[in-house]
Amino acid sequence: MRARPAAYPALGRRPRTKIRPRHLEEPVESFKAGQTVVRREVHRRGRVWSERALRVVADTSEALVAA
Repeated sequence: MRARPAAYPALGRRPRTKIRPRHLEEPVESFKAGQTVVRREVHRRGRVWSERALRVVADTSEALVAA
């Protein structure tokens, strides 16, 4: 069996991607409890399908809870 040329070491494989740990990511602006936000559902072609105003209950790094 012949060895692969050095130019194609990962033939047939996806290149590995580096994943940044969450604690190294830049902070994201959060919403305050009681604040009004708008949820927009967008159609495949970028057109707004529907909009709803919601009240923020809680906003954490894990989830945005609105009702």
